[in-house]
Amino acid sequence: MAPVTLSGFPVLLVDDEPELLRSASVLLRTSGLPHVITLEDGRAVAPLLARQDIGALVLDLSMPHLSGHPLAGRCQGQNKAVAD
Repeated sequence: MAPVTLSGFPVLLVDDEPELLRSASVLLRTSGLPHVITLEDGRAVAPLLARQDIGALVLDLSMPHLSGHPLAGRCQGQNKAVAD
């Protein structure tokens, strides 16, 4: 099977559990997605998106400080390319 590239853009994983981020990152990389960015704090997403294009965004719905639902809304407001 040919690797999936998401047009060369990385996948952004956001979760407050480092072990889950490591596992998901390894799974994506071994599945043919070599470019994976991980963040443990939802507050770090907006600054990253201001300087980095991504191909997919995967959010934890329950995180301290800024959970997935409000964060997804902010991302959509900042970047119309972010879909539901």
